[in-house]
Amino acid sequence: MEIERKFVLRGIPEGVHLGREIIQGYLRFDPEVRLRRIKGGHKLTIKSHGTLTRDETELSIPVFLFDLLWPLTGSNVVRKTRYLLDYNDLVLEVDVYSGKHEGLITLECEFRSTEQAELFELPEWIGPAIDVTDDPRFKNKELSRSRKTPDL
Repeated sequence: MEIERKFVLRGIPEGVHLGREIIQGYLRFDPEVRLRRIKGGHKLTIKSHGTLTRDETELSIPVFLFDLLWPLTGSNVVRKTRYLLDYNDLVLEVDVYSGKHEGLITLECEFRSTEQAELFELPEWIGPAIDVTDDPRFKNKELSRSRKTPDL
């Protein structure tokens, strides 16, 4: 079970360094089936429908299978660089998008419970942010289908 909140940021927070490039493409949208390449690793992920909580299964796959399936994603692709920040007992994932969503910066955080997620407040040093957890336009699968970044 994935329990996650997502925010759009106005800028990159201080303390962000050593990002990892991620490219992910979508084979199917409901249920969500995606391929992801990050730092030489290859994953196949299946996610159920949902906003704050949803089922998630992720499997490592060999590069030959990734390469075989990748053409099926077509233009349904998201490119970003992910930066990790430790905050209390959480990891804040800051994604800086490139390509068709150049300029979009988001922050995602996964939680152990819905109660923890609902009580969470971003630290002030993150800067201005808008909670888009319940806005489906900011899900990566929707970004992969769109030609431009959604307006807030």
